[in-house]
Amino acid sequence: MGENHLLVLKDLGKIYSDKEASAVGLRGIDLSFDIGEFVLLTGESGAGKTTLLNVIGGMDTFEEGKLFFGGKSMTELSERERDDYRDSNISFVYQEYNIVESFSVRDNVLMSAYSNDERQKTISRGNEMLRRVGIAHIADKKAGRLSGGQKQRVAIARALTENKSIILADEPTAHLDEENAQEIMALLAEASVNRLVIVSTHDPDAFSGIASRVIKLNNGEVEEDERLHNDKDSAPQISESTVSENDRNYKKGIGLKKMRCGLSLAGKMFASKPKTSMFIFTAFLLSAVFLFMFTGAFLMILQKNKPVGYELFRGGENRVIVTKKDGNPISLDEARLLKDKTGATKLIYCDMLYDSGNEEEWYSFLDKPSRVWSVSSDNDDAPPYQIVEKYDVGELDIGRYPDKASECMLYVPYAFKDYLGSDSINKKTERIHGLDYKIVGIKYYAQNDVQGKLLLTDEGYELASLFAYIGNKLYCDYEVIEGEKRVVEKNKQRLWYDFDVDPGIIFIRDAEYTSMYNSGNMVTNINIYRSSDDLKDNSRDEINCKAVYKDIMWNGEETGLYENGTVLINPICLLEQLRLYTENNYRQCSLFFDDKQLSDSAYSKLDTDILLFTSGSDSIYSTYNENVGNRFELAAGVFGAMILLMAILGMILHMVISRVMISLRHDVVVMRACGINKSTVDTAIYSRFLMAFLPAMIVAWCVIIIAYKNSFFNRYFLWLRITYCFFLLLFLILITINALVKNRKKYLEMSVKKALSGREDE
Repeated sequence: MGENHLLVLKDLGKIYSDKEASAVGLRGIDLSFDIGEFVLLTGESGAGKTTLLNVIGGMDTFEEGKLFFGGKSMTELSERERDDYRDSNISFVYQEYNIVESFSVRDNVLMSAYSNDERQKTISRGNEMLRRVGIAHIADKKAGRLSGGQKQRVAIARALTENKSIILADEPTAHLDEENAQEIMALLAEASVNRLVIVSTHDPDAFSGIASRVIKLNNGEVEEDERLHNDKDSAPQISESTVSENDRNYKKGIGLKKMRCGLSLAGKMFASKPKTSMFIFTAFLLSAVFLFMFTGAFLMILQKNKPVGYELFRGGENRVIVTKKDGNPISLDEARLLKDKTGATKLIYCDMLYDSGNEEEWYSFLDKPSRVWSVSSDNDDAPPYQIVEKYDVGELDIGRYPDKASECMLYVPYAFKDYLGSDSINKKTERIHGLDYKIVGIKYYAQNDVQGKLLLTDEGYELASLFAYIGNKLYCDYEVIEGEKRVVEKNKQRLWYDFDVDPGIIFIRDAEYTSMYNSGNMVTNINIYRSSDDLKDNSRDEINCKAVYKDIMWNGEETGLYENGTVLINPICLLEQLRLYTENNYRQCSLFFDDKQLSDSAYSKLDTDILLFTSGSDSIYSTYNENVGNRFELAAGVFGAMILLMAILGMILHMVISRVMISLRHDVVVMRACGINKSTVDTAIYSRFLMAFLPAMIVAWCVIIIAYKNSFFNRYFLWLRITYCFFLLLFLILITINALVKNRKKYLEMSVKKALSGREDE
């Protein structure tokens, strides 16, 4: 033998101890081994054969002596270093097979492809070994369906496929018939040409003519060390650089390559147990759906019953409201000068509608819009939308954007879909301060806690704003003159409005007849005014409706919609008069800026006789929903229910993951025992759950989106927010990681020997 040995054991001793007693496993072992040797370990049961194999293979520690591999001391290695030594240099043939039964025969044989950088070479060598051990015909069969002898051949083919310096075999032919045993012994002998093969056996005669050395153990000591022949004395001399070749190849897989191997192994694990994978997927999916929906329902209870803040102004810090200190009206020309002076990007002169929309009524309206807000002649206000000028909300779900003053578009949550329509618009008009705007388009969104909007054209918004300020209960005195003759004269008649009426034609409904004026040479003079009880204000502006006659049929019998003594008129007829009235009476206007800095600088540019307001978050007052009771108790109850739900869900999910990990325990241990390093196995475990987690989250999101687009579910599961869902998703991830970390410790942080034996308490 050469002076440099592959493996050297000096005075090595192993002691087993427990709480009650200690026992000697090995004592004073002095041995050296080289590449090219085929060594038999013999002795009675309990002599220490398996113990010696475990110590040499890094499966077990030792308390006395030293062990050298390739000239490097293996005496004081950490658990990780011992794993690295075994993973890069040792191939095992276990007496109990230790194969992954859910994998195919081929996948078991090619296990080492997940732990080195020569994947193609490993696959080629593995296919050759499948053929040589006689199991190529069952290569795609599940390993769990094999006989004992077939499993043993799988284990041997796996060890021979691994390109490592030492092969350790514990009773490799115990489960084989004589013919197959001879074939396996021949393969081990062939492997010993450029490797060290150590075989533990009770029948050394079976290896007669094959083994080059026999070591007999007795009570943990070497009783006999016999070299049978010396034809392998010319085996390659071992240097540190030579024996570390496998170690270097092993280290090539560090980093991204280990990650790649781990992902590949995870995919194999995922596919090999489809029922388990589907179980994990279903658990994640149900957890996500229930967590998202019930959390949304709980939060919506708080949202619906929160204290309502009545803001002084809306629009944030970029809006500046201007009014004169002396209380006089601000004219439109003055407002335009202020806009130019301050550099504002937008001016709303009659800005009353900008603060529209009752937030307290929004959630009741959201639940039952058809019941809470019915359009009738007695309802003169607007539904609790935010009424705004038209802006781009993207592609509409139904219809188009408004382009006439008489048209509007609704931008509302999916909860309104049953009420408003999904394919066509069910509701024809929306009444705003006495004006019936035709609904021509609808856009739905998911965030029901965000107040809906009613979008108008610029002219339609201005008209609605004027009516909101002046009030739609306007009266008029009118007279109809034909030539020089007064035909009709009426005082204090109620005005009714219809955008479909020709702006130049007025219909008057009396108790006795229905008349259409402005036909031929008739002229109608109307004086519009607001009335408070019997008092008229100063607005007595005359509207001369001189229109060219148009052939319009008007059936008096169909005018029962209108009360006796009313005047039906297109509201656009009043636009100029309402503008004039507002300009002479309205006392404020709103300026809008691109950012807060510009709005702040507007103060210094305005005259000192101007008083400024900004619309921030200041509230005039707040109120509680009368049916809620103490909000603190409600919030405590809701959050308590949420925490309880999350705790129960967390426990269930933790239990599911724990059960799955228990089912994976044997597979994970076998992978480690076959030389797949911890980091690769670790990556595989996490990735295996991630492969179920990600699709489950995607499907959960699809379920949530479908639920939110369904009018019924949308009304009750209302809290679709990216931020909230992100935190809930993070909660699920943390539960999963916590369960994985706790369980993986059992299989990755304990020694492979203990894991294989099931002694987790040691």
